[in-house]
Amino acid sequence: MQPVPDNSNRLLIKIGNPALDQEYTHILRLNTSLMNPFKNNNLFAFVSFQTTQNKIVNSNTISNLGVDSVMPVNTNGVYNINSSVSYSFPVRFLKGSLEISSNSSYSKGRQFLQKQANNISQVMLGPSARLDMNPTEKLTLGLSAEINYYNTKYSLQPNANNHYVNQEYGADISLELPTGFFFSTDLNYRITSQQAAGYNQRIPIWNMAISKQLLHFNRGELKLSVNDLLDKNTSISRTANLNYIEDNRTNNLRRFFMLGFTYNLSKTGLDKGNDGGVRMIRR
Repeated sequence: MQPVPDNSNRLLIKIGNPALDQEYTHILRLNTSLMNPFKNNNLFAFVSFQTTQNKIVNSNTISNLGVDSVMPVNTNGVYNINSSVSYSFPVRFLKGSLEISSNSSYSKGRQFLQKQANNISQVMLGPSARLDMNPTEKLTLGLSAEINYYNTKYSLQPNANNHYVNQEYGADISLELPTGFFFSTDLNYRITSQQAAGYNQRIPIWNMAISKQLLHFNRGELKLSVNDLLDKNTSISRTANLNYIEDNRTNNLRRFFMLGFTYNLSKTGLDKGNDGGVRMIRR
């Protein structure tokens, strides 16, 4: 941290600051959980507050020639707040349950540009819902939806302000078939919008599996599964940092088939009076 310029990059000169003070982080967390076993209602809530005293941030000074000189400095007033709430209750006429939840966060950061404070505020709101249904003992259905909204603002660079929305919808089915066969499938549909050209896409991910229980007490399971049946899997994300916005596209492992065998060593549920054995199918 000596005040000696690092000229290894002529356009980005890094300068140390021996006058830096140590950072101190303070965190406050609160959470509550309420359950009603008679009505099968559940409520969970969580909130946290974190602030950093003497936060070390960058101070950028750009010359007329376009040379950026960067020095770390201390500042205060940097904090973030995160919260989460979830409420679930039975939906008896559908023979299922509904969970409604939401995640949110607010953060305030700071950098310095040409000796002036550049305050950066970031907001995220993410409501979601999931409905699970059991129309029969052998059939399970699930539906889900999630929307995430992001908004970033810069006090000195309003032209860099940005907001975008990501959406994800899903459905899954599990079905017990005759003679010890099980079938499961799930479809997730992701929508990215308000990003750079070429990054706004709609991506369906469809997985499927069929399995057969084998051996005494159904201890074994032979399973054939296919991941990303439509061969569309691509990961797209956006990072809005203190001084840049970055869109990423990642080519994930796409469609593949897998044949597997699982043997259950647990004795739970293997009493002689148990006619169902152990169900081991997984989604």
